[in-house]
Amino acid sequence: MGRYIKDVQLDQPIDVVSMVMEDFIYHERFYRTDWNGEMVFYMQDTHKQHRYMKWSYTRGMFHLEAWLKGP
Repeated sequence: MGRYIKDVQLDQPIDVVSMVMEDFIYHERFYRTDWNGEMVFYMQDTHKQHRYMKWSYTRGMFHLEAWLKGP
């Protein structure tokens, strides 16, 4: 199972980045869940495919990871 990983230098306030990500997570119907001991976001699409993602924002650098469960 491969992960999509992307780092982007945004240099925006954390509250702006958090607001955008929370809006995206809500509208795409992601839910918080535990993945091997770490908190991630989970959704099941219309094809019953399990999708996961996590994000972080530190010193202006936005980090995103996304992956599918299974092949």
